[in-house]
Amino acid sequence: MKKTINLCMLAVVLLTAGCYGSFSLTRKLWKWNGDVTKQKWGQEAVFLGLSILPAYAIAGLADAIVLNSVEFWGGKNPVTAKTIRTATEGNQAAVLNWMPNENRLRIDIFENNKPKGWVVMAKDTKGDLYATDSDGNRLNSRANTDKTITLYNEDGRVVANYNPEAVNKYLN
Repeated sequence: MKKTINLCMLAVVLLTAGCYGSFSLTRKLWKWNGDVTKQKWGQEAVFLGLSILPAYAIAGLADAIVLNSVEFWGGKNPVTAKTIRTATEGNQAAVLNWMPNENRLRIDIFENNKPKGWVVMAKDTKGDLYATDSDGNRLNSRANTDKTITLYNEDGRVVANYNPEAVNKYLN
């Protein structure tokens, strides 16, 4: 029995060697604890409850043994790998949903929390990026040498230009 435990411990050490990782699950639990209530005594009570239940210990162990190893060997932590992001500005919001199986991005647009339409972005057979809006209009795009992106409608007229800073503002 002791030999089996020692072999298991050796296997864990070898599999997790060098993969310090980001401890994303533990960090998410800690962030949730901070967001659940803004009162310091409430946060402390939740923290103590999670510590007594060993939620932090279980999350830390899952991070150390499984999730950080996946992140080390595969490059992405399953906890933080996102396919859906939300960008908001004022009363407008966009929900970006990346569909890796279909290699396309759907963007749902909201104003005052009411749906205003959607855009689906994909690549055509030539590899050019295009978008189709909820009205069925097709928009084509071109990446320019100055790192801007230009959108054109079906008639070839410029619809919009985006610079890298504007795009990164919403995606990071």
